[in-house]
Amino acid sequence: MFEVADIKTWAYLGLNLAEKMRGGVALQIYRTKGGEENKQAAIKHLEGALDYWKKVVAITRPIYNDMPLTHMMDQGGQSWKVNYYDKFHWALITPQVAADVDVAKNAKFAGK
Repeated sequence: MFEVADIKTWAYLGLNLAEKMRGGVALQIYRTKGGEENKQAAIKHLEGALDYWKKVVAITRPIYNDMPLTHMMDQGGQSWKVNYYDKFHWALITPQVAADVDVAKNAKFAGK
């Protein structure tokens, strides 16, 4: 079960990244060249990225707990510090993924 969930998660993370990149390219084209179709394409791709992200959360939330983040304490990597107040789970980042859609919706054409 865990191996299948991991494979699905990696697949959806890859699809999320692909949609995010397509959205970023369309957004930059809109910002520099205009064209409402470019803005709408950016929004569509970033909404698609968010949908894939939500699938990652749906797969991982039931089986993975929020994990404490581990930070390197020195330049040599000799010691590690665990901060139990800083946690990671894909679900915790969902608002940031959703914010990408808002960036595209609020984008302005920089040209004439």
